[in-house]
Amino acid sequence: MKKICCYIYLVLSIICIVTSIKLFIKNQMVVYVTPKNEAILKEYFEEAKLEDSDSITKVGLGNKTEPGELTVYYSSGENFNVNITGDSLYSNISKYIRENGYNTGDSSLTIAIFAAIFFIIFIFKIMQLSRNN
Repeated sequence: MKKICCYIYLVLSIICIVTSIKLFIKNQMVVYVTPKNEAILKEYFEEAKLEDSDSITKVGLGNKTEPGELTVYYSSGENFNVNITGDSLYSNISKYIRENGYNTGDSSLTIAIFAAIFFIIFIFKIMQLSRNN
């Protein structure tokens, strides 16, 4: 049972590392559609002529590889990428995201810290098991 607990910490550490790297590479400014901002965002979605604006769950702006790209995430799991460089249709959405969004790269550091903690716990548990045997 103690070995299983050790390996659970190792698996949690690996999951956190992979998630952290994925968020760091993506590094978008993201705004979720909530009841507080739904009316404002729907107005911007209609202005930009985005399809199926009722099922949009979040909107992301830019990433490391495509800084001028808007990513629209739908509740069905699909996403839609739009290159917005120089396009005035998306200027209000991008401005709103820059002012009110959060950077996913910031949360990657927190998740990396959790990965380190889980890995340290794993090392200590393995050392305890080796001493007891």
